[in-house]
Amino acid sequence: MDAPITKVETTSMMNSDLNPVGNTELKSKIESIPDKMGFKIGEVAEYVGVKQYVLRYWETEFEALHPRKSENGQRFYTRKDIEMALIIRKLLHEDRFSIEG
Repeated sequence: MDAPITKVETTSMMNSDLNPVGNTELKSKIESIPDKMGFKIGEVAEYVGVKQYVLRYWETEFEALHPRKSENGQRFYTRKDIEMALIIRKLLHEDRFSIEG
């Protein structure tokens, strides 16, 4: 069984010509992420194109996606978290991988 993909490995996957994750549409979407310190879950859900509950579910299934939480439990996503969510969305929705896979 393969080990789970880490953030570092995922970043290098984006630069690989051999990897299916490296398509131009995904790269342009990642490059167009606004330059902010942090994002709320609603902003991320809209940007990624999924519902908020989907992002919360992905957090439980993919250890590479782990936004910080404030004292009151509000999620705080970084640019790297958004990149990871975009990659996960592409793999699940476009490339038709399963979560188990």
